[in-house]
Amino acid sequence: MSELPPDEVRRRRLARLNQGTMSSSHPPSDSHSIPVRTSLKPLAEGSAVSTQDSGYGSLSQSFEFDEQSQDTGDKCGKRTSPTCSSSPSENFKFKRTRDGFDKDDTSHVKMSSVTDEHIVKSICSIFKVSFKSSEVSCDTVYLPTLAEDLSLVDLSSGTVCNVINQVIMERLTQFRAHQDGMSVSPTLTIAQETSQMAIDDNLTDCRSTECISLLGEGKANPSPSNCVKESTTVYQSKLLKYLVNSYNHSLNEEKNYPKRSQEERWITLLTQARRQCVLFSVLILQGCFSLDRSVLQKSPLVHLFINEECDIPFTFLVELVTTVASDSHLCMKIFKPVLLSLNQEMQNCHLAAEGFKAPLLALSKLCDIRLGTTSVRPICNLMVALSNMWIPSPLSKAEGKEIERLSLIGPFLSLSVFSEECPQIVDRYFSESSENVKLVNVTLRSALRIVRTEVFKIIHSMLVSTESRDACLQFIASVLARNYRKAQLQVDDRQVASDGFMLNFMTVLQQLCAKVKIEKVDSLYLHHPKSRVNISQESRLKLTSQQVKEWKQELDSKNAWLEPKFPTECFFMAIQAHHLAILPACRRHSRRQKAHRELTRMIEHLESHESEWIDTPMASRNKGLLKKWREQIKKLENGKACSDVVLLDDELLRGCLKFYGFLATWILRLVDPNKKGISIPLPEKIAMELASLPDYFVGDVAEFLLFVNMHAYHVLEDPAMNDIVTFFVVFVCSPNYISNPYLVAKIVEVLFVMNPSIQPAASKIHEMIVSHPLALDHLAPALMNFYTDVETTGSSNEFYDKFSIRYHISIIMKSLWQDVGHRGAIMKQSRTAQFVRFVNMLINDTTFLLDESLDSLKSINETQQMMANVADWEALPRDMRTSRLRQLSTDERQCRSYLTLASETLDMMLYLSKHVQAPFLRPELIDRIAAMLNFNLQQLCGPKCRNLKVKNPEKYGFEPKTLLDRLTQIYVNLDSEEFAKAVAGDQRSYRRELFFDAAKHLHKTLLKTEAEIYRFKEFASKVEIKAAENAARNEDYDDAPDEFKDPLMMTLMLEPVILPTSGKIMDRAVITRHLLNSDTDPFNRQPLTTDMLQPATELRIQIEEWLQNRQRED
Repeated sequence: MSELPPDEVRRRRLARLNQGTMSSSHPPSDSHSIPVRTSLKPLAEGSAVSTQDSGYGSLSQSFEFDEQSQDTGDKCGKRTSPTCSSSPSENFKFKRTRDGFDKDDTSHVKMSSVTDEHIVKSICSIFKVSFKSSEVSCDTVYLPTLAEDLSLVDLSSGTVCNVINQVIMERLTQFRAHQDGMSVSPTLTIAQETSQMAIDDNLTDCRSTECISLLGEGKANPSPSNCVKESTTVYQSKLLKYLVNSYNHSLNEEKNYPKRSQEERWITLLTQARRQCVLFSVLILQGCFSLDRSVLQKSPLVHLFINEECDIPFTFLVELVTTVASDSHLCMKIFKPVLLSLNQEMQNCHLAAEGFKAPLLALSKLCDIRLGTTSVRPICNLMVALSNMWIPSPLSKAEGKEIERLSLIGPFLSLSVFSEECPQIVDRYFSESSENVKLVNVTLRSALRIVRTEVFKIIHSMLVSTESRDACLQFIASVLARNYRKAQLQVDDRQVASDGFMLNFMTVLQQLCAKVKIEKVDSLYLHHPKSRVNISQESRLKLTSQQVKEWKQELDSKNAWLEPKFPTECFFMAIQAHHLAILPACRRHSRRQKAHRELTRMIEHLESHESEWIDTPMASRNKGLLKKWREQIKKLENGKACSDVVLLDDELLRGCLKFYGFLATWILRLVDPNKKGISIPLPEKIAMELASLPDYFVGDVAEFLLFVNMHAYHVLEDPAMNDIVTFFVVFVCSPNYISNPYLVAKIVEVLFVMNPSIQPAASKIHEMIVSHPLALDHLAPALMNFYTDVETTGSSNEFYDKFSIRYHISIIMKSLWQDVGHRGAIMKQSRTAQFVRFVNMLINDTTFLLDESLDSLKSINETQQMMANVADWEALPRDMRTSRLRQLSTDERQCRSYLTLASETLDMMLYLSKHVQAPFLRPELIDRIAAMLNFNLQQLCGPKCRNLKVKNPEKYGFEPKTLLDRLTQIYVNLDSEEFAKAVAGDQRSYRRELFFDAAKHLHKTLLKTEAEIYRFKEFASKVEIKAAENAARNEDYDDAPDEFKDPLMMTLMLEPVILPTSGKIMDRAVITRHLLNSDTDPFNRQPLTTDMLQPATELRIQIEEWLQNRQRED
């Protein structure tokens, strides 16, 4: 390749520099001319500007080249190597355009005089170069040739631009020379290669031969020692780092000399310095200065992002983005590798190290850049343009996991503290017992807070940009749709996104909803044809799936649907995000704790019986099990520690509580759309918008509060609880608005855990519930009605479920009974037929629970007796002993549970019977309550009471003295002629001796006062008299005709009634008692209620005549 002589190279350089002088006298009038700023303030503030405002135009026209430099055949000139002899003398001075400048800037110079000396000094400071050999330092580079050329030209505004261009060219050339291990020789071989590379790649923005030639002046010898010594990315990063640092230096210059900020020459200098740094950065990012531009290489810009030593100013990024934004192809070419590199970098990051911050903050800053005052954000638009990475197409059933791993911002949302997702957290923070758990929690929560804040900024930037908003909303909808299985109780974690991803995602939507107004939410959105939230498979509060389908068809035929608004979409997607994020994570946390308890119990059991298996063939197996279980416990403890960091974070929980408070307020608005104030009972006709809501809109609020109450109660001391309390009171008092009884039961459980006897710190919220205006007259009656309604729930476990629900109600009722207002409501309710059903259920539960409890105690006593006889116990076969021990464990758990439930049920019967006797003495109930009391009195005081004596009875909650005290007090509370007759009529359990034995126990244990014992004895005497009368009457009626007897009980009917569903005749007391438990005909199971019963008048007259005749005979 022919080379230009040194003189020709020098001539062209001078021509180029002089061209700036001429252009400054005659400024170009084309659209790409550089506008002169009147102030540097916008640069300091870092405000984004649009491409049109920047005056950059296309990159190919942004450099001002000498046309003569592109002469025939693109021949490249040759210049002499820079030597000391060719450098200017020490006394060299630049030609001045103004007179009277001082070298020292601190001298008294007028504000208007920015001299050539100042300009040159600032150029040297910005680009770390020197034009005098005597001023060279460790961080500056001497440019002798350029110094000599500058001495021949005037430093006008146009020339300054060219000087800066030449300085950057020289510096980048030296970087290249160092990269290739060569000296800077005056050949242009590398320049030709770079130029040809740019042309081959059709990179129109970096085709300037002058640009390439000046950068590539130097020739590498073809010896092996000149091979590339570092990767292309590292080399390009060094070039880019130099330009970024130079940009930073220009900002420092601006701060150091504030008085020059109004000088046109000073403004031009800094503007051009930054502009040229950005333009050369664009060329580097295109790969114009590299022979290896593999798409697999990391973007050099990302290399700087993660380099802590390089501070990329936001204004640099703003100018870089706005420079290329007008050319979509160029923008894609430069920033697609940046986005892909950030994505790849984030995939290798975790919260156990600090490296996650750099790529996260980088993407956040890039997304925040907009063009001028418009909402257009080029990087956001580019992200959604990468359709295959923005919302990747599903490849398998694991579509939820795919969108987390394969989407562009998935890795940014995946940063997590959970041990299953980030084992490094355990290794760094929880591998050993941490003495300062609080400090660890604060550290990790701070890291999570950074992640969520920056991810929110990214999503928010995409949403405020009109061009990327719809794609961003579609991404949010896709995450929700592809992870719908997260809400299931049994889910394959390999097919859905991680808990950490979903929680980060949820917090973003939570923050987006912070400013949503209730008035802006369209209640029909869930049924909108363009709804992004799919609830088609969800059960509804009140409607069946068929009813929902019919109503939706009606809506479609009547409504002219408008485009959904962002507040509405955001609100409903946030509800679903909470449903799929916080609650599944809370359930996993609870399961982990339960597994820990079970393993601990198993280890304790196996260790406590070590003597039985240590010398057997099972020893090796059992030791292996103990080792395995201890390892599992350690893993569970680490998992719990990590989970506590995330789920017990006050900021997260308060955010969720506020959101659920907002949701509760919105639902109450559907109950009271006219804002007239909610009154109970609610209207019988339920608004379809409310009736068609998914169950989880209500259930999730209750489930979340249960979790928070258990693990972080202090979070509930928030104003949001006011609306939530109203929400719960309204729906507990209006169960007809909810079809699923378990949903009402969950709300009841929330009221239960807020009781001070369960959660002592809950006194404030409990007071809010008790004193709520709607609760005063309606809460207690509603609870009693629900107590009876849960007898049948439709579930296969309804028989056992009802006891837990009723236990919750009994605790709530006890606290309500202490309030005068609620006690009045209960007394008022006692005069209704519904209260009779309630009392009947009390009797049923007390009977069953006490029976089961006492049977369990007998079984425990039997096993303990066998174990006490060591010889006989050891003589039993091993299998039998194992079976007995297993049964003992079961009996103990069951006894504890049943006694707890029985104690509260009996206690409720005790205080109700003291103030309200009439319902207990109704004909359909009086015999049953008498039989229940007699049987349990026999168990406690009868000949077999010793069978209930067990070791450590307090372990099971068995307090026989207290139980005896309550039973005998109920006898006294219901003392009346009718009740004494009923007690005496119980032929199965009544014995005269039982009452007197009970009185002896009461006296001996000092459970009651003498006066109370006397009243009990008086009642016992009354019963004894009635027993004698009953015996005589029963003998007289034994020969009654069969048609006069009840077909079920075979007792004489006193008030016969006809069952219209079967035609049978029964005694009213007997059939009424049956209907209290089941609204069906006992003969054919057809629906039957008490108001359907028809009096059998003729038969009743016949029975009365028969009785009169019998009495006359007597």
